Amino acid sequence: SIVGMRQGGGLWSNSGIYQNISKKAIMNYTSEQKEAMYLDWFNHFLSTDSFSEHYNLGLAECENILDEGRKLNEAKWII
Repeated sequence: SIVGMRQGGGLWSNSGIYQNISKKAIMNYTSEQKEAMYLDWFNHFLSTDSFSEHYNLGLAECENILDEGRKLNEAKWII
């Protein structure tokens, strides 16, 4: 299945849960949202600048979310 594809303004995660992530800056993202945002960045954006602009995030907040999302995603694949 395709993971991280945008569906109706939010994100579709690999668990089939619709992630409603608005473009407004929200300081408290869940782990699932951070991972979904990381996958969205990985699959659909060429730069962190365009990603941070899309989600209306500061660059530091964007990098923190992507770093945490990457760690969460990679933890699933460690055997």
